[in-house]
Amino acid sequence: MRRVLSLLAAPFRRRRWIWWLLALLVLPWAWIELFDDPPGRVDLPDLPGTRPWPVWVVRRSHHTSIFVEQPSGFGLGQPKAPDAPYVEYAWGDRRFYMESNFWPHALFAAALLPSSSVCYVRSWSQSPAVLASSAEVYHRDLTLGEMRALLLTLEQAFDRTEYGERPEAFEPVDGYRGRFYPGRASYIFWSSCNAWTLNRLRDANLDISALGVILASQVPDRLPGFKPVK
Repeated sequence: MRRVLSLLAAPFRRRRWIWWLLALLVLPWAWIELFDDPPGRVDLPDLPGTRPWPVWVVRRSHHTSIFVEQPSGFGLGQPKAPDAPYVEYAWGDRRFYMESNFWPHALFAAALLPSSSVCYVRSWSQSPAVLASSAEVYHRDLTLGEMRALLLTLEQAFDRTEYGERPEAFEPVDGYRGRFYPGRASYIFWSSCNAWTLNRLRDANLDISALGVILASQVPDRLPGFKPVK
């Protein structure tokens, strides 16, 4: 038995990089499982009517976001414009996304270590179709149930208070017209900002997978039923 165990362990002794690789994958995963909070309470009104609800995915360079048409009275927009007809949601690493910290140590932490996340919300008065000249825009209609599930999972991305409210927004950040809020889940390379976009659509009961997605360029091919807006 000892000889068998020794033979099984021999490759690991000769290739220590395997242990480092396992540590880089298993330890962050264990930390996230132990310390990330579960989704918080979200109280949403009933969606009016029975019509289809449009949703858009917008790709700008290395980042993607989700746009929704806001139901009347939901108040999901940014402060000072909570009732805007359209709301953009995005998510990412706090240092990289909100603080624009591109130093090597920050990039390393964002990619390989569980780090703090932020949710981004921007209110829009026009449909995201107006962005089609400067970004990639994809559109699909959702059923009533899918739209409600999407709004729920988007709002659960915030580090919500015990009363089910969004946390206070951070101070305005130069270069962004929307507002950032503390996020709930940790950021790490296998749970990137672009995987987040796909996972929120998956949680809306769409047949979408984010497996292996890190880059924004991978997102369009994972959007069945979405059509490019020209």
